[in-house]
Order: sequence, then C-alpha cells, then structure tokens
Amino acid sequence: MECWRRKLNLELLNLVQGVDIIPTFAYYSAVGKKDDIKAGTGIKSIKRFITQYRAVLFIVGLATASIAGVIHLFTISNNHNMERATQASIEASRTAFSDLEKNTKNMLWATLESLLVNEEIAAAFVSGDRDRLYQLVRPLYVKLRKQTHITHWYFLGPEPSKTCFLRVHTPHLYNDLITRVTMDNCIKTKQFSFGKELGKTALALRAVHPYYYNKQLIGYMELAVRIEDFLNMLKSQTGNEYGLLVKKEFLDRAKWASVVREKAIRDNWDDIEHLLLVSTTCESLRLDRFKAALENLEFIPDTGMALEKITKENENILYVRGIFPFYDAAGRKIGGVILLKDITSMFAAMETQKNEIVLMIVAFMGVITFFMIFFHKWAEKELRKYRNRLEELVQESTAELVAANKRLNLEIEEHKEARLALQQEAKAREEAEKKEINAVKHAERSARLASIGVMAASITHEINQPLNAIKVTSDSIQYWHKRNPGTLPEFFTDQLKIISKSVKRIVEIVQHMRTFWVIPDTPKISEVNINQAVKNALSLTRQQLHAHGIQEQLKIDIDPLIVKGNRVHFEQIIVNLVVNALQALDEKKEQDKTIEIITLTRGQYAVLIIRDNGPGLPTVDVDKLFDPFFSTHNSDGGEGVGMGLGLAIVKRYIDQYNGIIEAANIDEGGAAFTLKFPMISDDGKVHSA
Repeated sequence: MECWRRKLNLELLNLVQGVDIIPTFAYYSAVGKKDDIKAGTGIKSIKRFITQYRAVLFIVGLATASIAGVIHLFTISNNHNMERATQASIEASRTAFSDLEKNTKNMLWATLESLLVNEEIAAAFVSGDRDRLYQLVRPLYVKLRKQTHITHWYFLGPEPSKTCFLRVHTPHLYNDLITRVTMDNCIKTKQFSFGKELGKTALALRAVHPYYYNKQLIGYMELAVRIEDFLNMLKSQTGNEYGLLVKKEFLDRAKWASVVREKAIRDNWDDIEHLLLVSTTCESLRLDRFKAALENLEFIPDTGMALEKITKENENILYVRGIFPFYDAAGRKIGGVILLKDITSMFAAMETQKNEIVLMIVAFMGVITFFMIFFHKWAEKELRKYRNRLEELVQESTAELVAANKRLNLEIEEHKEARLALQQEAKAREEAEKKEINAVKHAERSARLASIGVMAASITHEINQPLNAIKVTSDSIQYWHKRNPGTLPEFFTDQLKIISKSVKRIVEIVQHMRTFWVIPDTPKISEVNINQAVKNALSLTRQQLHAHGIQEQLKIDIDPLIVKGNRVHFEQIIVNLVVNALQALDEKKEQDKTIEIITLTRGQYAVLIIRDNGPGLPTVDVDKLFDPFFSTHNSDGGEGVGMGLGLAIVKRYIDQYNGIIEAANIDEGGAAFTLKFPMISDDGKVHSA
C-alpha cells in the first residue's frame, strides 16, 4: 500500500510540474514517507531553507550576468552606431559637397551669361576706361556678393597677353599675368570653363567665359567663390563643421605668413608636417590628435574614411571626424576636406536607453525573486491540502484525457489535411485563370502587332520601289549631263539635284517609320546621347508641328546625357510622344499651342520631360494609356487620329532599357510625360535602376 502511494504521488507531481505549477524541489517533500514527515520535520525545514537560499542565489547571479551582458552588448552597439553615423556623415557630406559644387557651377554660368549681354559694360571694357567700368559694375558686384556669395570678379584681356584689366573686388590690383587651368581651358575651347583653383595661400571655385562684343572676342570674364564661403554654405546645408587641408608643396610659406599677419590669426603652418589647414568653419577644429592619419593623405580613398571620436575640451560635447580627398581643376589630389559632426545627443540617448534597460532588468529580477519565494510557499501549502483528493481523481481523469486527446489529435489532423487540400486547389485554380487571361491578352496583342507590322513592311516596300526608280533616273540624267556638259540648261540640272535629294530624304523617312513596326530581333545597343536624340527627333517632326500652329520650346542640358540603348528606339520614343502631344493640341481652340522638351539630370538618372498646354489626360487609369490600341482621342475617324499604338511602343522601349515613364496632368493645363533612364558612369558602367 505504501509503495502504491509513493507511485501515485510521483505521477501526480510529474503532472503538476508539466504545467509549471510547482518548482522541482517540492517533489522531495511530497514523495517522502509518512514516518519521515512526522519524525524529521526539523531536518526537512532546514533542507527547504537551503533549497530556497540556493534558488535566490541563482536568480541573483543570473540577474548580474544579464546586466553585465546587456552593458557589453550596448557598448558594442554604441560603438557600431557611432561608426555607422560617421561613415554616413562622410558620405552625406561628400554628396552635399559635390551637389553644392554643381549648383555653384550652374549659378556662376547663369550669372556670366546675364552679365556678358550688357552692352554698356562691354563698351566700357572695349574702350579701356577702367574707372568708368569699375563705376558701372561696382553696384552689381555688391548685389552679387550679398545674394550669390560671389567674392571675385575679373575682366581679363584676350590672348596672348592674358593680363588682368580689372579686379572688381580689389580694383587697385591689375595688369598682372593670369595663369590658371580654367583660364587656359577657356582660351583653348572658347567655351565656359569651371574648376577649383588653388593659389599660393587660398582656394576658390572659378568660372571663366569668353567675352564677345559685336561678334569680336574682346577678352574674358571670370567669377569666383572663396572656399571659406563655400564651406559655410556646406555647413548651413548639413549642420557639420568643415575644414580644408592642402599639401604645403602647393603653397607659399612667406605669403601665408603675410596672410597670418594681415588677419591677426594664429600661424598654424607647423601644426602638421606636410599639410596646412587653410580654411575652417570652426575655430576649435584641432588636428593634433590625427597627425599620423593625416600624413598618409595619398592613401585616403575617394569615398573618404572615418577618424577617431574626440571630446571637445572644457565642454561635454562628443564629436566624430571624417575626411575625404579634394581635387583641383587639374585633377590633382591637393588635400582633403575634414568634417566634424556633433553626436552628443545621439550618444546621450544611447546611454540613457542602456541605463533604463539595466534598471528594468534589475527590477524584473527582483520581482521574480519575490514571487518565486511566495509561490513556492503557497504551492507547498496547497499541495498538502489537495494531494489526497488529486490522488483519487488522477486515475479517473487520466484515461479520459488520453482518449479525448487521441480523438482531438485525429480531428485536428483531418482538418489540416482538408484545409491544405482546399488551399492547394484554390491556388491552382487562381493560377490557371491568370495564365489563361494573360495568354489570351498576349495572343490578341501579338496578332494585332504582327498584322500591322506585315502591312507596314509591305507598304514601305511598295513606296520604296517607285522612289528608287525616280532616284535612279534622276541620278542617271545628272551623270549623263556630267559626261555631256552644256547639253541641258542649268535650271534643269539644279532641279534634278533637288529631286534626287528629296527622294533620298523620303526614303530615309520611310525607313525611319518602318522601324516602328518592323523591329529587329537584336537591336544594336550602344551609348546614346539623349540630347542628340531629341534634336534628331525634332528634325522629323518640326515641319509637322509648324503646320499645326505649334511652337516647340527646347531646354537642353549643357552636359551630354549618355545612356545605354538603341539610337533609333530613343528617337522613336521622342517622336511618338511629340506626335501624341500634337494630336492632343489639335483639340485646343486657342492659338498659343506649345510643346516643351526638357533634358536634365537627377542624381544618377537622365531625365526627359515632354509637356504641352493641351486639354490634358482623361480621368482613366494611367496604366491603360500604355495598352496597345487604347486611344484618348476621338474615334470619329477624323484626320490625325491615331490607332492607340504610339504609347504602347514607347512603354515597350522604355522597359527594354530599364527606364521609367510617368504621366500626369499639369495644374495650369496640359499634360506632361517624364522619362528617366540610368546614366552611364565615367567608368562605363550603367547605374542600377
């Protein structure tokens, strides 16, 4: 009987422990003999106290180890976050530097273009009247200095003298020889030239433009922005501090000493052996901690690199530093741009988060310790109360639970199998329906395009036959006339030349139109200049636009926009979009009909925008605009109404060359199509879309 009771108690406690009601150490008091319980109460109390003490020590040790682990993990995470913040700041600053340089270039170019057309200034320059020229341009210089940060304005004599006629910013200095890379490039190309030029003590972003008056070259005009102003503009954009380091081999020690005396600043020439901090936005930008790293400037990658974190003296401010190389107009690596980023708030937030989590762990472990002791005593008391009753119920309930559990498991498995079968069947049916719909659509589109392609090829062939006959006849008569000069009047021979040239033009147009439908299996892929494709396409459509009373407005980017693709395909894209705008404008009654074509760059994309001031796009799903045979124009068979294939061909070509097209209505009236294509980088690779 006693053995049976031991076995029952063991099964009961195993069942209770399986649902996490009683700790394991309660097992020893429940399965002990009755005689041991009566005779050894004191010993069992001591054992119970020791067990509880060990449990508390285990929990405290676990809490201590957890806190130490959390602190270690947070330290690693904080260091990693600061490294990532530094690298991200370097990349963002390098990108902001490049973007600001491009904006400065465009600003200087636009300013020069506006100044060069001032005939009064040009006349004063040509006359050689320096005082009159200075009185004319001085108010303009003050205004430009305030609005655009332009710090230097030069009037330079033409080659071969290349001397400075007037410095507007320092008019007492003139007649000195100008020897700069940007000046030499402008003289060589007779076009706008821009670059970062280093003098003997300072650096500036300079732009030079040829100066023409009455179609004669009278000299050159130059504008510049000091690097100090440029770095301050960069600081206002990013919030970081910056400094420019330059190799001493490009500077003059004596002239730098005179600059130090003139500005009454500390002479920092000997701070670093081979480098000099020539400009900074922060007076506390000390470099003594980084001498070793900065001496190896040649090994700094173009993407930049991070320097160690530092703490500003006498202030509780934490900074991180980075550097990226600096190239001048001649392509020389003359120094580097140091950046200083304040990460005090970020570091404080990470430390606060770490302390809060540590406190939460300590509090959580304390609560667990308290409840472990409390529930241990409560469970032990309740076990004594209900143990006898549970012994009677265990045997009855166990058999019923086992049987019910088996039935439940069988039902669950059956339900799972049935649900899985239904899901698979529904998925298969849905996929089959989609494939069937896509197949029907594809077949319809292929049949329509194939029939139109065959018809277009046949028509162009039929047209080419009489055209070739006309050209051969005209060329033969001209050849005969060359062999027998003086036989035919000169008027006839001139007309024959016009006929031959016109027939050749018609053949080119027919061949060009034929490519819209007869598409080669493997089109020739090469580098395509978007700007040139726009000009070629407009040469095909300009006469038709003018015949419909439409004026084109062309805004081409000054730099070539090179992408990967097929030249003919890109011209077809532009022609189709222009013709689509033409058809939309035919529905407009007003006379001021315009089509505007713009090319520009946005990041790593070449952007082409074609917009008109017509009635705009209809209120339909934009994706339907690019479906074959979908037309937004009236279907009454009127002249100029399309078949709904132009935009479908445009979308196919754009997708083929990883491009993006967006269509939208303009608030002031009309519609705009915006196309983006990944540009080819300097190393010949196509940027990922």
